[in-house]
Amino acid sequence: MLFSKIPILIRLQTSLRKFSQKIIDYNYTVEQFPKIYINSPFSINIQPVDCHNNFNNNELKIKLINNSNSNASVSCHISDNRVTIVGEITNDDDFQNYEELQCFIEAPIQSDIFGTFRNNSYCKLKNLSNDNIEIKSDNGKIILDNIKSGNVIVESGGGSITGSGLLQADNIRLQTECTGDIKIKKIISNALDIRSEDGEIHTDSCYSKNSLIQTQDGKIEMNNVHGNCKIVGNDLLGLFISGFDGALKTEIKSSNDTNINISQIVADSYVEIHQSNKKPIKFSVSKHVQENCDLYVKASKLKNNLEDIQLCSNEHNISVFKTNIRQQNKHQLIVTCPNAEVHLTELSWAEQFFKNKNYIE
Repeated sequence: MLFSKIPILIRLQTSLRKFSQKIIDYNYTVEQFPKIYINSPFSINIQPVDCHNNFNNNELKIKLINNSNSNASVSCHISDNRVTIVGEITNDDDFQNYEELQCFIEAPIQSDIFGTFRNNSYCKLKNLSNDNIEIKSDNGKIILDNIKSGNVIVESGGGSITGSGLLQADNIRLQTECTGDIKIKKIISNALDIRSEDGEIHTDSCYSKNSLIQTQDGKIEMNNVHGNCKIVGNDLLGLFISGFDGALKTEIKSSNDTNINISQIVADSYVEIHQSNKKPIKFSVSKHVQENCDLYVKASKLKNNLEDIQLCSNEHNISVFKTNIRQQNKHQLIVTCPNAEVHLTELSWAEQFFKNKNYIE
């Protein structure tokens, strides 16, 4: 394939620091739907090329900005629709100035991205619409802003995964290790899998047909959640669910602080929290849930503010409460907290409206 390579080198001297800023630009001609493979020891920002200045949508731009004393370079190999970009640093093992060495890539908007980022280098993807995104970082953060894709697989060994805009894909898998957080503002998907070890999982809005949310010892905070959702955890710092509409399955060993708000249940659901280490478990349900579900609560102690629930048994220090009349052909919502106190309240329309207003905007 024909392509042009135009290097431009600019040196800017500064009196504050004894180094030369080096900027290198490369321009390439690629196919309109390329598959871009990246392997880099330094951070990379990827966004679409300006289609107003490139009507054929076949331009690839690479800019390397080096504010460090290390020697860095980028090589690019093109074969049909496959583009391979490799970043190199002469002293890769000793390099630590990840904020001083960055690469900016502008690619066709429908480029598939496959990236491996070494050490603490980070990757930022913005405004892409493609079929596949697969990113893996050793310890660096990964940023996903306004992404629409078919499949998104993102993993970070020690960094965070964040997104301030929409992340939309048929299949999404986000995973961090150690204390890496996963914080995405809005998620739309058919299948969603989010896993962390000790990091926080947070979404402001999550519409997914099927989702699995899992952390070992972190914190989960999810708002405006829709669909079939399973939440699994070990010793959580906190569990906060609001504006839930769907089928919920929750299996938690213990949680320091818990507040769950249910707006609507569309299938049999259960919440199991075996122990609350510090605070009572707060559980709120809407009037719609009370009228259309059979609600069971198993707890060592219950503080109840609902009218239509009563004690039906009390054995081995575990009390079982349920709605007064069994609803025919209705879904069940079973709350099991054998070693914790539960505060059961009604979720008002004002509370539901306030939460949805804040999280959808």
